[in-house]
Amino acid sequence: MGSGCLVIALDIPNNSEIIEHGVTGILIKSKDSSVLNILESFFENNNEFNRITTNAKNYIVKSHSLEGYLNTEIEDYRALSNFN
Repeated sequence: MGSGCLVIALDIPNNSEIIEHGVTGILIKSKDSSVLNILESFFENNNEFNRITTNAKNYIVKSHSLEGYLNTEIEDYRALSNFN
């Protein structure tokens, strides 16, 4: 996700905690027989493909990178320092 690659994973609890279907990746039901159709539709639609990979990269940078963590901590400290 952080490298801008499209993530395709099974829709199981651990994966669905990180990946939002159609937003930061593609979640496929384990018994879904139309997996090939789902994948083909995303690869044929470059705008959708680019939107999802961009969302995924931004999510990782914001939520799971050192920079994102530090920015969140700084925001929290600023909010506390403005508390009266």
